[in-house]
Amino acid sequence: MAKYNVHAGHCPDGKGASGAVGLLKESTEARKVKNLVIKKLKQKGHTVYDCTCDVKTTQSGCLVKIVDKCNKHKVSYDISIHLNSGRNDRKGDGKTGGVEAWIYDTANATTKKKAQSIVKAICKETGLSVHGTAVKGCKQQGVSLYVLRKTKSKAILIECAFVDDADDKKLWSPEKVANGIVKGLLQ
Repeated sequence: MAKYNVHAGHCPDGKGASGAVGLLKESTEARKVKNLVIKKLKQKGHTVYDCTCDVKTTQSGCLVKIVDKCNKHKVSYDISIHLNSGRNDRKGDGKTGGVEAWIYDTANATTKKKAQSIVKAICKETGLSVHGTAVKGCKQQGVSLYVLRKTKSKAILIECAFVDDADDKKLWSPEKVANGIVKGLLQ
C-alpha cells in the first residue's frame, strides 16, 4: 500500500489567507474534498497524512506550514486540493471553467501522467471540462507555486473547479470530485 500527503490549500475560512471566494468558498469546499479523499484512501488500505494548515496565518505562513508537514513524510505523492477563480461567470454561460492540475517537474513523465489521470477522472465523475489548452488539463508551468517547488515528494496541485462560475457550481460535488481524485491517483 502507498503513502500520501493530502491537504487543502489555504487557511480555514475567516482565518487569514482562506483562498478564493465566489459562488463557492475555496477553503470550505477544498476541506470537504480533502476529508473525503483521505477517508477513501484509508478505506483502501493506504496511509494518508493530512497536511492541511488549520491556523490563522498569512498566505506565506500557511504555505510554509503545509510544506513543513508534507516534508515530514516520505510519500508517493503530495496532493494539494484547491478551487480556481477568474471566470467571473456568475450567471452561467453554458460552459464550465473546469479542472486543471499543476506539476513542478515537466520532465517527470510519471507525475505528468498521474496528474492527467486525476484530471480526467474528476471530469468523468463530475461532468466538468478540462480547463485550458495545456496537455489534457495539466499545466506544467507550476514552477512559481511554493508547494510544488518546496515539497520533497512528487506533488500535484489540483484546481477542482472555479468558485466564480455558475456552471461549475451546478456540477459541484465534493463526493464526486474526491472519487475522481482517488480513482485517478490509484490508476
